[in-house]
Amino acid sequence: RLTTFELKDMKRRQDEEQMRQQDIIEKQKQEQERGRHSQDQPDTKSDTSSIKESTMASRRSSTASEKKAGSRGKSMTRSKSPFRSFRFKKSKPPPEASSGNYSDDEENLRELESTDEDLEAMLVRKHEWESTTKKASNRSWDRICVVLKGTQILFYKDQKTYRTRPEETFRSELPVDLIGGTAEVAADYTKKKNVFRLRLANGGDYLFQANDDDQVNLWVTGINQQAQIHEEASGKSQTLPPGSEKKDEPKKRSFFTLKKK
Repeated sequence: RLTTFELKDMKRRQDEEQMRQQDIIEKQKQEQERGRHSQDQPDTKSDTSSIKESTMASRRSSTASEKKAGSRGKSMTRSKSPFRSFRFKKSKPPPEASSGNYSDDEENLRELESTDEDLEAMLVRKHEWESTTKKASNRSWDRICVVLKGTQILFYKDQKTYRTRPEETFRSELPVDLIGGTAEVAADYTKKKNVFRLRLANGGDYLFQANDDDQVNLWVTGINQQAQIHEEASGKSQTLPPGSEKKDEPKKRSFFTLKKK
């Protein structure tokens, strides 16, 4: 007789063999199914490829027929004028207008021209001198909105105030007249970077700090251009005598004023 341990061992071995056989059967089934799928796939591919080819051929034939019909219609509607082959050439825009790439100087000039020679920016200002003999009462640095408008510079609390209430200037200050003044880079001022100086004809002196060198150059050139243009205009009007602007035009003799011989 077998002991209980041996019986359990035999039962365990039988269970393991059954599991192995089941695994083998399942693997065989899976392999058979894979083989069936691999056999079915080429048929489907060939069917789809044939369908695609037929649709492409039908499309090509339809497009070709449409083109022929369109060309026939055009040939029928064309006039028999001998000048039908003549066409006006379209004028091409100049390269400067078509290309959108500009240098920094051109962009600065465009900004001046687009705003009617006005400049507007948030700068840091320091008022040093009111005149040649009087220092400014408040020489602190203030961040304000500076506007170059013609031959004048105006100061505002911020850009919103300038655009909505242009009559409310910073601390109710009057516009600064630029005629006879000059602007230059403040190379002697080393406490801050990107600073330019504005000297007025009455001895007034301002310091302005910009964001970078490009903005400094833009404001310096803009201020000097406005001051020089109006200085030259005023100088010409003073030096020229009255009535010298008009050139002596030769008098035209009419046909009827000629003396008879």
